Amino acid sequence: MSTHKRFAVDRRPPIDDGGDGPHDHGMEQRVARLEADVGEIKATLGRLEPMLVRMASEFTEFRTEMARTREDMARLDGRVSQLPTTWQLMTGVVGVIGFVFLLLRFGLSQ
Repeated sequence: MSTHKRFAVDRRPPIDDGGDGPHDHGMEQRVARLEADVGEIKATLGRLEPMLVRMASEFTEFRTEMARTREDMARLDGRVSQLPTTWQLMTGVVGVIGFVFLLLRFGLSQ
């Protein structure tokens, strides 16, 4: 078994720039069309370039705003983490109610 690979070789003659070659069917028209298309592409890119510059500027502003928002969220998270939990609040409320009950029951009756 051979380990060599065989590749297909294109044996067609090169594209002829003369008027009567085998690959010259409408070459001038195709090239003219390609040139017109490239002109349209350049015009479109010319219109897109200012938009891309503006978008890049807006994206930079957006990133700055996001950084500020992240800082604000971190600050709020720190403040919220310092708030008492529900169980702590309930314990405080029950304690106050118990204290008021004791005052009313034993402290004010004398």
